[in-house]
Amino acid sequence: MNIVEYVMLAISIVLVLVVIALLVILLKKKSAPANNNDSLLLGDMDRQKNEIISSVNSINAINATRIEMLTGSLNQLTARFDAFMSNIDVKIDAIRKDNNETINRMRQENTIEMEKMREVVDQKLSENIEKRFNASFKQVTDRMAELGQSLAELQTLQSSVKDLNGIFNNVKTRGTWGEVSLESLLSQILSPEQYRAQYAIDKKTGEQGGVDFAIILPGKDNGNVILPMDAKFPLADYERLISASESGDKDLTESALKALISSVKNQAKSISEKYIKPPITTDFAVMYLPTEGLYAEIAKQPGLLETLQNQYRIIVGGPSTTAALLNSLRVGFKTMAMEKRSKEIADVLVKFQKDFSKFEEYLDKMSKNISTLQGSLEDARKKNTHIQKTLNKVSSLDGTGTPFIDTEDPEIPQLGVLEDNDD
Repeated sequence: MNIVEYVMLAISIVLVLVVIALLVILLKKKSAPANNNDSLLLGDMDRQKNEIISSVNSINAINATRIEMLTGSLNQLTARFDAFMSNIDVKIDAIRKDNNETINRMRQENTIEMEKMREVVDQKLSENIEKRFNASFKQVTDRMAELGQSLAELQTLQSSVKDLNGIFNNVKTRGTWGEVSLESLLSQILSPEQYRAQYAIDKKTGEQGGVDFAIILPGKDNGNVILPMDAKFPLADYERLISASESGDKDLTESALKALISSVKNQAKSISEKYIKPPITTDFAVMYLPTEGLYAEIAKQPGLLETLQNQYRIIVGGPSTTAALLNSLRVGFKTMAMEKRSKEIADVLVKFQKDFSKFEEYLDKMSKNISTLQGSLEDARKKNTHIQKTLNKVSSLDGTGTPFIDTEDPEIPQLGVLEDNDD
């Protein structure tokens, strides 16, 4: 049963209940004593009952007819709905089938594409791996070659270090290396005529050898003064100090340091006694230490540099400080050269002043001549203008064909009569 049938059934039940209630009321009234009015009332009630029953029956008939109509419509709707649902099911099945086919086709296509992509990726990956492997192998090969070359260079360097140690172990060759280092500084900063190598300070004594380098400084009365520079390299004492410092042995370090200081003082004393000879030389000399480490070790000892300078008149210099000293000397040489040339420059300026005075006189003469020439040019221009005006007056001829010219014009030259002279 559908909803409409339930509604009609409910209405019918309600009407039946109403009729039953009316019948119950009428039966109660019949059982009680009644008069004529009651009889009339009962008659009316019977008539109303019959009308109600007739109405109920007609309503039931109408409801039954409507129910049949509604049932037919509902059946038609149900049939249509069933047909619609069947059609939808068919279409859904078709769509599902199409979707399944499409999905299967897409899956197959994706599988094919993925397989192609996998092949391409495998190919690219294989190519990249091969390229990288080849490149890495080449780099490894190159590095191995460089490593072999570096090992060969290291062996060569080791051999050179051994040779260098052999050189430094020899006192004479060690001193030669210090001289070479100092000469390199001198050649880079000073000109060749400003210093001498292996210079004998006092040639009169016939002393063999001389100071390593002598800086030639300008002195009084156009003379020269020598600045002695000697290279010293106490390598053995310095190496013992470094080894003791690295080992951490305090006593051994102090002993090596004292030996190094004593060696430097002895070298300073030797230079002072041999090469400081005023007025031939300056009253001080320079002791050159060829390494910065050695110079730093000497310089950091409290009061040592002052002691060497005050007691032995020796200035200690490393590569950097010696270069600064030589640069200062070069500036001094330039200053002295400028002072020597100052008189020549003054003479040139005086001569130039005289020549410039003559040049001013010549300019004055040229100015006067130019003024005179300008006046002559102005007179010539006025005469040319006047002659042009006179020529413009010739506008016609007289009867004899002679141009009409004002012969009274003083600016026009008078022409004489040309006479024939018979010889």
